[in-house]
Amino acid sequence: MVWNIQRFNLGTIAVLPEGLSLENQITKAAYTDAKRNYILNSVKAVDPDIFIVVELQSRIGTLGSLVQGNGEAGALRLLNYLQFFSSSKWRLVPPLKLVGPIPVDSEHPYTEAIGVFFRSDKLTFQGPFVWPQDNPVDGNGKAALPAPIAGTPGDYPEPWKTVSGGTHYAGQYMFGNISPDGHQILGELLFNSVNNRRPFLTRFQERDEHGNNNGRIITIVTVHPSPNSETTSAVARVLSIPEIKENKSNEIIAVCGDLNVDSISGGPLEKSLFKLFAEDGYATNFGHSQGPTMLRTISDATPDEYKKTAGLDNIITRYGSDLHGDMPLNNAVVDGVNGQGIFDFQGMQNSVDFIKQNFAGDEVNAKTIFRKSKNYGKIGPNPGTSDHMAVVVDL
Repeated sequence: MVWNIQRFNLGTIAVLPEGLSLENQITKAAYTDAKRNYILNSVKAVDPDIFIVVELQSRIGTLGSLVQGNGEAGALRLLNYLQFFSSSKWRLVPPLKLVGPIPVDSEHPYTEAIGVFFRSDKLTFQGPFVWPQDNPVDGNGKAALPAPIAGTPGDYPEPWKTVSGGTHYAGQYMFGNISPDGHQILGELLFNSVNNRRPFLTRFQERDEHGNNNGRIITIVTVHPSPNSETTSAVARVLSIPEIKENKSNEIIAVCGDLNVDSISGGPLEKSLFKLFAEDGYATNFGHSQGPTMLRTISDATPDEYKKTAGLDNIITRYGSDLHGDMPLNNAVVDGVNGQGIFDFQGMQNSVDFIKQNFAGDEVNAKTIFRKSKNYGKIGPNPGTSDHMAVVVDL
């Protein structure tokens, strides 16, 4: 399950009262409570083994260092909610900053990370980077590294040691070839510049009922390239990542996230990108058949028209030679407005059918009820949850 939750931080799921009047605190509380419940109910309906949050905010800092600020607090709070409302086995890969000290937004300086939550009873996280032993206790300003460069791996600072399940492994945020002396990465692969967000690669192995790591290897490359004229080029560069040039025989590789490349209404450039992936053995799992993944602004949405005709979110998969009998199943967009196929999930307190039946011929009030925080208001873009819907594939 992959979801770009718009600028996710603690304020997405909890009220941050600083600078707000009491009236505004009450209004914001209605939204945050509704958004938190919507996110948790969505995850509960899907029941995934892996839940990826794209667009996790962080204070700026060293590339590859641990997420900080309200993004850190939000990720930890969301993990607590998942453990309480879903399963105590949820863990979180420590999120790392994916842009260096250059802020994503210079007017409101922040950088981004990606939150990869996983079920530790189903999967074992296996890096491929590690957390170096010589990091200070607080870990600030230090970065995860490839094992040959890091040397002896060490413990994460708390709370990351606990929430990650005590692992020494880390996700990969830097790509290229390690030098012969093992001390540096040569010719770093950029997407497309040092100031652009890098992908985040995480690797897992499925566990059997006895906890043994003898199942399929699942390698996930989560991307969120900047939306500009070079976006398709940035996504195409993923195919050059050395770690995914070839599958192991029992490995599934998934390239996923908010690609910022439209698989529904895109032009020749976008079509050529998906063709490149197909020529490299990948299957694109979201397009016309699955429908849009983008939502209209709250003020522009109606019970009949709340989606944009765009599919920017995707999960693209390739299977190893021993897994040719396997294939992606149940790929679906999680539509909290009308429900979606296998999930049969309604995220609104008043359903679209209820609004249409009770406000027939009263378009103004129908739109007003539809846009309330208990309905589409909590689902759509800010102050709601996001302009993206989650996408899901059963690997």
